[in-house]
Amino acid sequence: MFSFFHNGCQVLVCNLIIIFLGLVIHFNEAAMTMKQLEKTMETLRNTCTPQFPSLSQDMLNGIKTGGFLEDNKDLKCYIKCIADMAGTTTKKGDIDMKKSNNQIESLIPLEMKDHAKAALNACKEVSKNYKDPCEKVFYTAKCSYEFGPDKFMFP
Repeated sequence: MFSFFHNGCQVLVCNLIIIFLGLVIHFNEAAMTMKQLEKTMETLRNTCTPQFPSLSQDMLNGIKTGGFLEDNKDLKCYIKCIADMAGTTTKKGDIDMKKSNNQIESLIPLEMKDHAKAALNACKEVSKNYKDPCEKVFYTAKCSYEFGPDKFMFP
């Protein structure tokens, strides 16, 4: 029970951070800077990493360069944790297009928006090929990487 409460608090804290940053950005009428985005991604990573102790830092860093280990369930669920914390998935693990587009508009730095929107659009159907929620998000993230490896960012 404590574990659920603890995880629930982590979700709440991350969502509050995202909402706060969204409000700050809204009132400043600008998206995050790259530095702010990197700090937010660090917070997401620090929240999800403890839930998957079998994952090494090398495995997590490997995602950024296309290291999508398809035989690792924990890695798949770590990626889902990040997407859940970012508020871009449905309860079934599908990408919520409306929420994702809203996040792109309010959080992604201007110089990355067009690419982020194009990647989201190119990969929006990927999750329909999988039943497992972790696989849905994992393969959508992999698609996003393959869409533009040089512009892919992940916590």
